[in-house]
Amino acid sequence: MRVEAGDEVLTLKQAAERLEMSAGTLRLQVRAGKIAATLAGKTYLVTASAVERYRVEHRGKHGFAAKTHPFHGRRPPRKPTGE
Repeated sequence: MRVEAGDEVLTLKQAAERLEMSAGTLRLQVRAGKIAATLAGKTYLVTASAVERYRVEHRGKHGFAAKTHPFHGRRPPRKPTGE
């Protein structure tokens, strides 16, 4: 993780609150290399600029709805319920 002068350093919990997601999910994103972080003791630290970069790059991408995901389009259509 590279810290520029004046860049705010956040814990993973603080970053998760800014992104409105759970800290556990964000921890998985760190381990997958989707957001740059440094492990300091038992706590991951991220910069505010890395959080904003992640927000821009991954906004609205949940699960495997992305067309690049290997399972995209392989589910059969859902059946109507209770009509």
